[in-house]
Amino acid sequence: MAASAGSTSAWSVTKSLCFEDCGGVGAGARPGGLCELFERYARAARQSAASTGAITLLVSHRFPTVRMADFIAVLVDGHVTEFGSHAELIEKRGTYAELFHLQAGAYV
Repeated sequence: MAASAGSTSAWSVTKSLCFEDCGGVGAGARPGGLCELFERYARAARQSAASTGAITLLVSHRFPTVRMADFIAVLVDGHVTEFGSHAELIEKRGTYAELFHLQAGAYV
C-alpha cells in the first residue's frame, strides 16, 4: 500500500512533533518522554471519543503504549490472529503474551 501525499505530510508533521515533544529521537534525551507523549495522546483520544464518538487507531510495537489501548488486535502476516484487552490477551498466552513477556524481559 502506497501512502498518499497527504498522509506522508501528516506523518512527517507527527514525527516532528513527537521529536520535539519527547526531547529527541525515541525520547532518548528525556527518560519517559515517549511514554508521556502517548499518555497525553491517549487522554485526548478518549476525550474525543466521549464527545464525538470518534475512534483512534494506533499502530505500535511498544507494549507500554499498546497496553493503554481499550482493544488490541495482533496482526500476523496481515491477518488478525488475536483480539482483546491487554489482560485478556495475556491470559490467552498466545503471540501477544509471548511478545509482551519477551519485550518486558529486556527491561528487567
